[in-house]
Amino acid sequence: MEENCINDLLKVTLIFIGIFIIQSMVYWGTQFLVKNPHMLGSKLDDKIPFIPVFIFPYVIWFVLLFTIQFILYFYSLQTYALYVMSLFIVDITSGIIYLVYPTTFIRPEPEGDSFSVKVVRFIYSHDKKILSCLPSLHCSLSTLFILSALYATGLPLFLKLIIIIFSLLVIVSTVFVKQHVIIDVITAIPLAVISWYIAMAIGADTFLAFFNFLQ
Repeated sequence: MEENCINDLLKVTLIFIGIFIIQSMVYWGTQFLVKNPHMLGSKLDDKIPFIPVFIFPYVIWFVLLFTIQFILYFYSLQTYALYVMSLFIVDITSGIIYLVYPTTFIRPEPEGDSFSVKVVRFIYSHDKKILSCLPSLHCSLSTLFILSALYATGLPLFLKLIIIIFSLLVIVSTVFVKQHVIIDVITAIPLAVISWYIAMAIGADTFLAFFNFLQ
């Protein structure tokens, strides 16, 4: 029993690594291929204040991205399967959009010397080109986190609330730390929802058959 559990955890980890590689190729790879991105932004975006403290929920997204798969695996295997399939669909679709309709926007220079501003500058320094914006992967994947939490019947209420609250904070944070504009968020959420329902139409058992096939 213990050996099977370790084997399954290894498979979950390997699947995550595989998808993370695909996601990294989608986000960073397209940045090297894009030459003339379309400029985005609106008057409403200009009115949204820069709130550096929101960089912390923005960064927490990376923790959620890693941990949620193990949480779902332990509490709801069917939901885990739907999550992985919809995540794959979101990544591939986003990559196509980034290549076909590359976008960028003007990002303000953060002022101040607080710790949160320093973290923002650090994030900015690793994202200098400001590309692969629409749809926002932070927002689309956070929406998948929320859908997974709502759908997972075996997930304890306190975990559901933690996942949902932090995911909502992540979505809001993307515009408050000026990593995205509103249209990036608006396009990301329906993409995640559509991908989720496509995964449901395919069926969790399809993925689980592949999961059980892995040795």
